[in-house]
Amino acid sequence: MIAVSYFVGSALVMSLICVALLPVSANGVLPVFGRLISGPVCWVGCVALGGVLGWLAWSLYRLQWTGWWVAVALDGLAAASSFFTFSRVDLLEMYGLMGYPKRQIEMMRQTGFAQGKWMAYLSIGSAVFLLGYFVFVSRYFRKQVAATPQA
Repeated sequence: MIAVSYFVGSALVMSLICVALLPVSANGVLPVFGRLISGPVCWVGCVALGGVLGWLAWSLYRLQWTGWWVAVALDGLAAASSFFTFSRVDLLEMYGLMGYPKRQIEMMRQTGFAQGKWMAYLSIGSAVFLLGYFVFVSRYFRKQVAATPQA
């Protein structure tokens, strides 16, 4: 029973991220390997990522190995992209592209909220945690059995 809750939780998280990407794509920014993408390209990217995460939620719920491998690969890819981006790009620049008022961005700068590389390190730390989770739950996934021809 506890194994089922792990997968429902994984599927639910992927589904929530999928749905959360839709409003973000309207005035959002997508950090991709050192670049901040905004505008229509960001919208298309967020919708596509939302579709992948929607499929991933279904696949993880169904305990399919394909979904597990895609989740692990996506975790690594997202972590690498986030680390690469946030170790080179100022976080406040991203907020500016998202339409935050200059006064609010200046207040964030004064608090020291966005200074340093903490977001880059946070992306690696969360990816390692998520990878550990996927390794832990991998024992509950079904082995794919090839169909044997009947004689």
